Amino acid sequence: MALDRAIKLVRELKLPLETGKWEEAGEEIRRTVLEKGYDPKLESFVQAFDETALDASALLFPILGFIAPDDPKMVSTVGKIQEALRSRHFLYRYIMDDGLPGREGAFLACSFWLVDAFTLMGRVDEAEAEAEFERLLTFANDLGLYAEEIDPITEEALGNFPQAFTHVGLINAAVNLEKAKQGEQRENFSEEAAKEGSYDE
Repeated sequence: MALDRAIKLVRELKLPLETGKWEEAGEEIRRTVLEKGYDPKLESFVQAFDETALDASALLFPILGFIAPDDPKMVSTVGKIQEALRSRHFLYRYIMDDGLPGREGAFLACSFWLVDAFTLMGRVDEAEAEAEFERLLTFANDLGLYAEEIDPITEEALGNFPQAFTHVGLINAAVNLEKAKQGEQRENFSEEAAKEGSYDE
């Protein structure tokens, strides 16, 4: 994504820089991730090459335009992430030993990424994106603020508070969901569109 955004900046600012090598490198990275970052046995993108741990950050792939939301690899990844990382209403970022002490909570931004993934996949109805979003709204405090994490069982706020990253996820999910409900979501999301950088324009 860094290369993609750098190329966009050069074009938008009309900077006298050659981006050909950046484009080639970006496409090579994309091909490698699609080839080695997806485990066909798990039917999901994984956290790292040659590993089997799932990571909810893969939900960002269609949001950032890395892959089409209706690509079979992405559709199956969304399902597998829900199966492996969901606890009640929330998603853990991952479930593995990361060397940090203490018990981790569910990472709230991930739940908003799931709303975005549903929205991009066209699953905008009372049982999917909209329902998930409305449910998440009930876990803000009396000022409408969210923490970094939440305990899925006790629903206690954990980690940094308030957490800007969570609120960015909230805002993006709200905007994209409303656009989709108003029929503004792009209907054709090809691989070429994915290479161009997609949904954040």
